[in-house]
Amino acid sequence: MSVASPIKGILFDKDGTLLDYDESWLPVNRELARIAAQGDELLADRLLSACGMDPVTGHIVPDSLLAAGNTRQIAEGLVAAGSMVDVGELTVRLDELFSSAAEFSVPVTDLAGFFARLHRRGFKLGVASSDNERSIRQTAERFGFAPMSITSPATTAASASSRSRAWCSASALQPVFRLKRSPWSATTTTICIWV
Repeated sequence: MSVASPIKGILFDKDGTLLDYDESWLPVNRELARIAAQGDELLADRLLSACGMDPVTGHIVPDSLLAAGNTRQIAEGLVAAGSMVDVGELTVRLDELFSSAAEFSVPVTDLAGFFARLHRRGFKLGVASSDNERSIRQTAERFGFAPMSITSPATTAASASSRSRAWCSASALQPVFRLKRSPWSATTTTICIWV
């Protein structure tokens, strides 16, 4: 006899869980450094290093600013590391860049099929990210799972726990379980499950 699952919802971190972080963000991170360095290649490499990416190998340090920071935090870190672009202007330009990042994204599986299977089983599904809501929505549309997921503006809040609480509230679920680090992730919290 089959027993009903106590799990009612799953919140996925976008980058590192649904998308291969290194493959998806390497070109985006290089571009953000170019923007912040105003085309100065040596400065761009220094900015990448300061924010957690090896400019030669492309490796991202887990939980570094580039791996786990939101747009404003990354802009502030780039300015602190030597960018001459105003933090406010850089934040706006990075938000635009991050919103277009879906075109560079590399999924870890057939996301439309994966979300469809979970959706058919009755799970409430969501996607969170530290970058911005627009990039979540564009990724969901590009890979065909937008109609099956719940996204709220707060799922892009500064911390993983505040993103989780916001999604939980929007989904009327209580958090009970969190899995950490997937093989494709440069961040820690990747999947949260609710009942």
